[in-house]
Amino acid sequence: MRKEIEVGLGEESSKHIQRYFSSLQQRAWVRKRYQKRTGNPAGQPTHREPKHWELDQQFNPFYVRSHAESLAFSIAKKIRAGTYEPRPALRFDVPKASGGTRTLSIFTVVDSAVSTWLFKRLLERNAPSFSAYSYAYRLDRNAHHAIEHLAKTVSDKQRVFVLEYDFKRYFDSINHGYLTDVLERHIKVSPNELKLLKSFMAHRYAGQAAYQAGSFKTSTQGFPQGTAISLFFANVACMELDREIEGTGAAFARYADDTLIVCDDYASAHRLAAIMLSHSKRSGAQINLLKSEGISLLSSPGPAEFESKQGFVFLGHEISSSNISPSRRSVARIKRHLSEIIYKHLLLYPKRGEFNPLRINPHGFDWDLVTCINELRRYLYGRVSAAYLADALIGAERLVISSCALSHFPLVALRCHAMPLILGISECFHVLGIKACVSCLRNKGLCIV
Repeated sequence: MRKEIEVGLGEESSKHIQRYFSSLQQRAWVRKRYQKRTGNPAGQPTHREPKHWELDQQFNPFYVRSHAESLAFSIAKKIRAGTYEPRPALRFDVPKASGGTRTLSIFTVVDSAVSTWLFKRLLERNAPSFSAYSYAYRLDRNAHHAIEHLAKTVSDKQRVFVLEYDFKRYFDSINHGYLTDVLERHIKVSPNELKLLKSFMAHRYAGQAAYQAGSFKTSTQGFPQGTAISLFFANVACMELDREIEGTGAAFARYADDTLIVCDDYASAHRLAAIMLSHSKRSGAQINLLKSEGISLLSSPGPAEFESKQGFVFLGHEISSSNISPSRRSVARIKRHLSEIIYKHLLLYPKRGEFNPLRINPHGFDWDLVTCINELRRYLYGRVSAAYLADALIGAERLVISSCALSHFPLVALRCHAMPLILGISECFHVLGIKACVSCLRNKGLCIV
């Protein structure tokens, strides 16, 4: 155990250190870009360590890395004795793309390493116990598998019933007693591991100001988001729900707290709705009826005996009986990001009156336009060329793409209206509705409809 934790401390420290240096490199790149595009000096950089490093030395990855051996010895001793408790976490809210906020917790580097060590141990031992239709935070499944499963389920069907329920702050509100009961009855866990899980559930936390003042609260419901063990809790929390749905024979997919169920008749849909409501009552996680569509009829185009729809949205994809495409919200997000890229490269500094005329050479070659197009391409389909993509689409090349818009939507059908996204920048502008000529953006601005 001690050696495993020591290795984990080293890996976690290295990850945080890499993030810190990446942020410094990003700041240096921004200063360099400013100097190039305006011709003005960028001023002296300010190198500041993250503020939360000052709250506790164990937030500082450099300290943890240099003391990994002694820390690992102490941690292993406390875990064996059942006395280990995580230090207070720094809690803050971040905005969600869909509106509202999500509460995240930053644990110390030491506690994050312990959390990751525990997560790996428990997942390896308990993965077979989780539902085959639970796709989140697993090594053998991901979101694309969930999309593919649902698409195959409804493919070419003239009519099926779909259940869509949205929980209100599911992971922040789930009852500790319910979680503990599931852990004790369904999870293979040692007594010391169970104590460790409970200590993460009932961790202390505070915001920045309260942390500095030493004023902490204790978590009484939900579990912390922002640490690896929360990924395990996410699957444990829905374990009984998954089994109940499987028992009905209905097809479903769950990713974290997003669950979508498909069945053939209304009686089954009614029974499944009762299962969802019962789980909400037992677990303490309230269903948001204002955002939940409940039971819907998914049908082919044409008349139906009551109000129906032709597709549903799951994990940013719109799925119908004949197609998979990015949802409207996903396309809007892509359009918004493209707008930001174009504004940053072509409009920001000219609007400030800081444009450097040397960026356009006497022959009309615009370096800002070149960098803009290159970043648009990287965002859409990574660092591969348009020729490579064209060959991949006809099977002449193996398509390997990561960290780009296309990597989030590898399952879109060829007949999908958003497919030209991957074919080139000009097609991308056409599909996403960018109604401005790139060559005149500096004068007329950008209009996206």
